[in-house]
Amino acid sequence: MLLRAVLDTARERGIRTVSLSVERANFAARLYVAEGFCTVESFEDADTMVAEIGA
Repeated sequence: MLLRAVLDTARERGIRTVSLSVERANFAARLYVAEGFCTVESFEDADTMVAEIGA
């Protein structure tokens, strides 16, 4: 619910793209994929993910 609230607030403010970094061992990484985030860069233990959320 918190992630969706953040994305809704960003969308309301006209933000079109949101990015985050997540350690691969973090179970929440699956949640981000389910909410439309895609991995755009990978590092040794973590990924950078981006979601296009529109305006």
